[in-house]
This record gives sequence, structure tokens and C-alpha cells, in this order.
Amino acid sequence: MTKLLLLGPPAVGKTTIAKLVFRATSGAVQHCAFDSVVEEICKLRSAAVPISHQLIDDAAHLFLRTLPTAGRWIIEFTHHDYVALLEGGILNQTEFSEVVVLTAAIDVLASRNHRRENPVPDAYLRLCSYATARVLNYLELVADGNVRTYATDRRSPVAITEALLHQWHLREPAV
Repeated sequence: MTKLLLLGPPAVGKTTIAKLVFRATSGAVQHCAFDSVVEEICKLRSAAVPISHQLIDDAAHLFLRTLPTAGRWIIEFTHHDYVALLEGGILNQTEFSEVVVLTAAIDVLASRNHRRENPVPDAYLRLCSYATARVLNYLELVADGNVRTYATDRRSPVAITEALLHQWHLREPAV
């Protein structure tokens, strides 16, 4: 079993990279995304149901408990407080062969978010961006070398995908 955890705020490029890996491996690497759950929660908010951190936390707990146990997977995950999930034992980085943290400047994220079909609220986007920076610092202290970071505003999703495929021995490096 190979599980890669892609962490990062909404609009950072997690889904783009997961889809590129899926295509490049002819479906040998599957993916599931917590972002789609967050988008559904945001749709509820727009229907006059207030968005709450507890609602997102409950959805995150359920999502993480039902992760696949066989095959090769990329798990996309966005949250407003990764450190609380890690410290609470709900998210365990040792269950993943690798954790990839994707970052981008907040103005880049905001611009990408507003172009999405279902944008998340700006306040939640900022909160997730801050949480990503915080979890990166946390993982640098506790991780055992299975954490990588890529800035998607400095490196294209295609270049990041190629690096990941090479690292996982799924493709020879491009010449």
C-alpha cells in the first residue's frame, strides 16, 4: 500500500496534481479529495446554513476514518487546523508513505479561488493558508523525513507531478 497525503489550502493545486498523476499512471494511482466535502459544506452555507468549524471537523473525522486500505492512493486534504488533527491522533502522518505540503502566496490562492466553480469563503481560504504554514512548521519538528514541500506559485503542477512520479519510481526523469 502506498498512500500520499497532499496537504494545502483550497486552490493550491492538489486536485490538478492528483489528476496529472492519475493520467500519467493510467489510473494505477487513485485519488480521493476532502476538498469536495468542503465544497459541499460551502454550498450549504450559501443556502443560508451557517458554515461552522465543527461541521468541517466532523466531516474530516469521517473522511479520515474511511480512507482506502489497498492500492496506491493520493489523498487530498484541506483543513483549518491540521495541527489539532495531528495532535489529536485523527490525522497520523506515519500512515502515509509521504506527506506533500503545497503552498502558494495568499493573493495567488485568492485569485485562483475566485475562478473556481465553487469558491470557498475568503476567510476560510485565509484560515487554511495559515494552517498550512503552521502544519509545515509542526511537521518539520516531528516528521521522520517523509515530508516534502512545493510552492505552486513558483513551480508548475506539471513539474511537481514529474518530480513526484520520478521519486515514486513510476517514471524516469525528463531529459
